[in-house]
Amino acid sequence: MTDTSALLARGAECLTLGDYAAARDAFVQAVTAAPDGASLDGLAEALWWLGDEEEAAEVRSRSYAAHAREHDYESAARAAAWVAREKRAQNGEGSVSRGWRVRAREAAARAPRTSALGWVLVADAESSPDVVRAAAEYDDAIAVARASDDADLECLALARRGLLVIGQADPDQGIRDLDGAMAAAVSGEARDRRTLAEVYCAFMDASELLGGNESLTQWSADLMRTQQLDLGPLAGAGAVSTQATLSAFCGSCCGGVFLAIGRLDEAEDALLASIADLERSGLRSRCVHPGALLADLRIVQGRLSEAAALLVSIADLPEAVRPLAALDLANADASSAVSRLSEAAGQLPGGAVASLPLLTMLVDALLAQGHVEAAVLTAVRIAGIAARTRSPRHAAQAHLAAGRTTLRADPASAAAELRAAMIGFSEASMALPAARARLLYARAVAQSDRGSAVAEARAARAAFHRMGATVDIDEASAFLRGMGVPTGPGARDVGLLSSREKEVMRLVAEGLSNPEIAQRLFISRKTAGHHVSSILQKLGLRSRTEVAAFAVVNASQVEAGSEQE
Repeated sequence: MTDTSALLARGAECLTLGDYAAARDAFVQAVTAAPDGASLDGLAEALWWLGDEEEAAEVRSRSYAAHAREHDYESAARAAAWVAREKRAQNGEGSVSRGWRVRAREAAARAPRTSALGWVLVADAESSPDVVRAAAEYDDAIAVARASDDADLECLALARRGLLVIGQADPDQGIRDLDGAMAAAVSGEARDRRTLAEVYCAFMDASELLGGNESLTQWSADLMRTQQLDLGPLAGAGAVSTQATLSAFCGSCCGGVFLAIGRLDEAEDALLASIADLERSGLRSRCVHPGALLADLRIVQGRLSEAAALLVSIADLPEAVRPLAALDLANADASSAVSRLSEAAGQLPGGAVASLPLLTMLVDALLAQGHVEAAVLTAVRIAGIAARTRSPRHAAQAHLAAGRTTLRADPASAAAELRAAMIGFSEASMALPAARARLLYARAVAQSDRGSAVAEARAARAAFHRMGATVDIDEASAFLRGMGVPTGPGARDVGLLSSREKEVMRLVAEGLSNPEIAQRLFISRKTAGHHVSSILQKLGLRSRTEVAAFAVVNASQVEAGSEQE
C-alpha cells in the first residue's frame, strides 16, 4: 500500500528545493494513489514551475473540485482563485476567468474566517478595469491578510496595489507599498515561491515605470542576497539572469531594456525568442507583448512594413498604441498619431506615470502637425510627472520635450534643455535617446556654433552606427550634409549592421548555413535566418553569395566596426 503522506512530503520538499521534476514525479504517484485536493494541488504547482502552464491550470481545476467534495472550502477558494488568475494570464480576461472568480467567491463564502476571500479579492482587482475599485479591492485583501496572518497574501496585495498607484498618479504611496512587500519578501516572512516571483515582477514593472528608483535598487540587491529567486514561467523566453540587470527578467522586458540602452542586436534576439515562445505555446504574453517592442525596433531600423505586420494581430493591446503612432509618424501621418496618443493618454488620470511614454511621443506628433502651443502644454504635463517621480530619466524626458518645443523659436533655450536631456539619458545608460538628444542639440547650436554642431552630430551619427539605428543614421547624415560635411557611403553601409549582424556576416562568408550559424552563436535557426534577411535588406544585397563577397571586400571596415563596439 502506497504511503500517500510520504509522497506528499517528498513532493513538498522537492518544491522547496526547486527540483520540480522530482516534485512532479512524487505528486503523480500521490495522485495515482489518492487523487485528493492536496496531491492535485502539489502536482499543479510542480507543473507550473516546469512551464506546463495549461496542464497546471487543468490539474488545479480538478483540485478545486476535490477540495469542494472534501468540504475544504478554503482550499477550494484558493484553487479557484489560482485558476482564475492563471487563465487570465494565459488567455486574457474573458468568460473562463470570470467563471472561476465566481466559483472562488462562492467557495470563500462557505469557508471559515480565513484568508481565502483575500485571494479572491486579488483576482478581482487584477481583472477590474476600474482603477478606484481595484485599489479598494487590494485594500480589502490586505485587511483580510492581516486579520488572518497570511504574509504571502499581504505581500502580493501590497506589491500589486503599489504598482497600480504608481502607474496612476501616486508614486510615493506606490513606493511605500512596494517597500512593505519587499521587506516581507527579503525577511522570509512571505514564503511561497510564486508569491516572491510575482512580487519581483511587480517590483521590476514599477522600476521601469519610475525610470529607476534608489529605494527599488536597494531592495533588489537585498532580495538577491537573501532569497534564491526563481521566476519560472514568469521569465519567458529570451530571459537573462535576474542578477544581470534590474529589469531583464523576461523576454519582453529584457528586449525592452536592450532597446532603450541601444543594444539593438541583443534586443532583437530576446524579442524574437519571446515571440517564438508565445507562438509555440499558443498563450498570450504575461506582460508587454514582445511584438509591440519588436515593432518599435523595426521602426528604428527603417523596416516599416515588418513593423506594420507585427502590429496587425496586437493592435488592440494598450502597448501597441505607441508603436502604431510611431509608424504613423514614419509614414508622415501626424494626425493619426495625435489621435491615437491623445485618446490613450486621455483614458488615464491627468498625472498618471503610465501616460509618460504616450506624452513624450505626443509632443513629436503635435510638432509634426504644427500645433506648437499644444506641444508646449504637453511638455508641461511631462515636467509635472517628472517632478513627482523625481526620476532622473523622467527629468531627461522633460528636458527633451521642453527643448523640442522651443527649438525653432528660441534655439539658445532649447540648447540648454537638450544638453540637459543628453546628459540625463547618458547617465541613465539610455544610449538611443541620448544620441537623439545629441543630434537635436546639434541642430539647436547650428547657427551659433557650427563647430560644436558638426562635432555633436558626428558623435550622434557614430552612436547610431554602433546601434544599427538606420532611420537615425539617415537623419544625422542629412543634417551633416546640410552643414557641408561629407558623410561617405562605404562606412555608412557597414555602420547599418549591428554587432551581431556583423558576426553573422562573417560566418556566412565562411560558408556556414543558418543551422550552423545558430549553433555557433547559441541562437535559434529562426533568429539566424532573421539576421541574414536583415543583412540582405540593410545592404541591398540579393543572396548569401553577395553577402560573402561584401564581407571579403569590406573586411577591414567590418572588423574595425566590431572592435569599436
